[in-house]
Amino acid sequence: MVVLLVSFAVLILKGSGLLLKNDIAIDENNKEKRKEFYKKETQIEKLGRINSEIKLLETKTEKTAKDFAILGRLYWKKANLIHSDPEATDVCALSIKAYKKSIELNPKNSENYFELANLLIEAFPYRSRNETVKYLSEGLKHNPKNPGKFHKKLGDIYTEIFYGIDLDNEVLYKGIAEYEKSLEMEDNLNRKAGLWYKIARALHTKYPPLD
Repeated sequence: MVVLLVSFAVLILKGSGLLLKNDIAIDENNKEKRKEFYKKETQIEKLGRINSEIKLLETKTEKTAKDFAILGRLYWKKANLIHSDPEATDVCALSIKAYKKSIELNPKNSENYFELANLLIEAFPYRSRNETVKYLSEGLKHNPKNPGKFHKKLGDIYTEIFYGIDLDNEVLYKGIAEYEKSLEMEDNLNRKAGLWYKIARALHTKYPPLD
């Protein structure tokens, strides 16, 4: 009888938008409580939740551009959780595929270009630089709310190419030019200082001080 009453109470909580976690009712509409609730999740619980959300979206017969963008984010989160697992590379590929589909359905959403570019450079840093530059450049054509972050990311990619594999002046100057564009659009003093540091580092590499 007691078990039935408890089960019934849990069903009522779920039905009313509340979750039961460690005997605490969490209102799904309360952002702060939700944040605290998810913070307490273990890695296994997070993975279980992400898998459930992926399954729910994958079973939709007609997916929108937004659905595919959410799928891309979920797959990327899953890949980060299982990064040491051989399956992580396949999950990354699914994330990339979902983002590309979202862009195909709604090419005007600049944020998806940025997220895909970030994913590519983090997941495959050495083999996807050209593709990353392509998506960031495409995203800039669609009037993003924060174009400065696109220019900053382009600056990072060009200068990393220069430092790593290609000591080509043109590549380095491209990177500095992108940082300068980002500087023009940046109001935050700390972020401005960070951009000046990146420019100084690039110039120092090209023109080291004379002994």
